[in-house]
Amino acid sequence: MDRIPPTIADDGTIYIPSEDNLYALNPNGAIKWEFNKGSRWSVVIDGDGTIYFSSDDILYAINPDGTVKWEFVAEDDIANSAAIYNDTIYFADMCGYLYALFLNGTLKWKFDMGLKSLCSPSIDENGVIYCSTNWPGTCNIIYAIYPNGTKKWEWMSPFNPLDGDTHGFAVTNDTLYFATYEGNLYALDKENGSMKWYAYLSTNYTYGKYPTLPAIGKDGTIWVACNRYDRESGPDNGYLYAFTPDGKKKYEIKLTSGEPYASVWPGSPSIGEDGTVYIATWNDWFTIAGYGYLYAINDEMKRDVFITRPKVPYLYIFDREIWRFGDKYFDLGGVASIVIGGITIEVEVESPDHVEKVEFYIEDRYSDTPPLLYYTNYSSPFQCECRYKAFDNKKEWHQFYVKAYYDDGYVVTDLVGPIRIFCLFGESP
Repeated sequence: MDRIPPTIADDGTIYIPSEDNLYALNPNGAIKWEFNKGSRWSVVIDGDGTIYFSSDDILYAINPDGTVKWEFVAEDDIANSAAIYNDTIYFADMCGYLYALFLNGTLKWKFDMGLKSLCSPSIDENGVIYCSTNWPGTCNIIYAIYPNGTKKWEWMSPFNPLDGDTHGFAVTNDTLYFATYEGNLYALDKENGSMKWYAYLSTNYTYGKYPTLPAIGKDGTIWVACNRYDRESGPDNGYLYAFTPDGKKKYEIKLTSGEPYASVWPGSPSIGEDGTVYIATWNDWFTIAGYGYLYAINDEMKRDVFITRPKVPYLYIFDREIWRFGDKYFDLGGVASIVIGGITIEVEVESPDHVEKVEFYIEDRYSDTPPLLYYTNYSSPFQCECRYKAFDNKKEWHQFYVKAYYDDGYVVTDLVGPIRIFCLFGESP
């Protein structure tokens, strides 16, 4: 199975697409039937139980018993999930067309967006359809389309239209919310497409920004997640953000669970009836071990830890900050910082009154030995006087990482490296 959200019908049947088949499972997990066409997109179900899903350039309508009701061939591959509103099916294809079909599979209209689209359409209470083009290296456009297939308005990012595309939207009575590959969250006026506000979700250090689909809470809070590098080296962390309807950031949380090495990629948040926010994470393929976590968040306490010293890329001699090496740590030959004669490692934590302890680790990245727990600090200020004995050559380096333990069991981490350490008269590991 792939990382595709399942869809559950009113009768409890669970529909799960994979690259090879569409599976229908009974509530007890037994296979009800399977359809021999693969897809990487979630299915949608209409009022009479018909299942709609795409495979290559075909949109299929499948009866609840697994037989084909009809199929529609698009101009190019369909790389998104369809949407249903007012007895009409909407989807886009890689040729750049937004389609509207009747429930019997005949074409109602198609709108030419000009560039390929991987965006799942969204529809508001007036039947207006919202969709985006997704073509790297081209100025991408967000469209609002009337139910009759004519354009209401179009919008282009004022900052970086080459990355101003999205894969989906969240819609309220008067606002359209979406996140783009610039790393921005936008709020547009639904009526005319004017920008109400935007918020930056990532950092300039982050080379590939992948924000998620936003979700709207009952109180109007907008929840969205994005990956970000907190400095020029280290892991790519996932963060969950909460914004008020007028664009003020009220909350952010680092999505890690005690593992400092891996880049963490967040999925889209979902909100339960009681307001609990659920979000899953996974690691990318090049990490040491593949794993993921499911989070349930029902408070707004900030939890994060950040190594503030040593900074990147700097030279430290006998605990004194001497100078910064250039603009990027690559100016040091891929090393983040150099430490001669020891250093005091300093960290900042969010909500420090709820932190039980901070552990400081040192790791030799070219050794098979596990990271060394060097020191544990149980009170603020959280810091560690490091006099670790090492003499790194061109092929050797270390990294510092920390774990902060909160009183509710939550653990957050941070890491800085590669660090070259030159300390002949320090403490032996």
